[in-house]
Amino acid sequence: MRQLIRETLHQASHESPAIPFVTLVERLRSQGAAVTDEILARILSEPGSGARIVDPWLGLQHALRSYLGDDRSRPGPWVILDPDDGEDPPDPHTPAPVQLRRALIELGRHLDVRSSRDVARWIGLVEEASRLPRAA
Repeated sequence: MRQLIRETLHQASHESPAIPFVTLVERLRSQGAAVTDEILARILSEPGSGARIVDPWLGLQHALRSYLGDDRSRPGPWVILDPDDGEDPPDPHTPAPVQLRRALIELGRHLDVRSSRDVARWIGLVEEASRLPRAA
């Protein structure tokens, strides 16, 4: 199971610096993994998992979850992909989309997850970056 998660995260890291948690769960299930949200969150929270979970619903918003119910339109956690996967060091000739992806991963690694505003800004940057053309 952990190997499949690591491979799926590695594949996703070539597409974006982060992936919505629900999308990762769907990808794993489509590959035949019997995984629940709780198990995946526990595995990704372990040191050396190759990812970091960021939940935009912290602080007061977290307290409101019980009143809001299970609203699927609400943004859920995101998984920041770990850049320490053997990639080459930064090169000035690297295409801009690759540099941007690496920069967003690095920002995500140092993101203060207690700040809803910082998390929301970072997720906005990731979503904007996903609209840019990808490097070949």
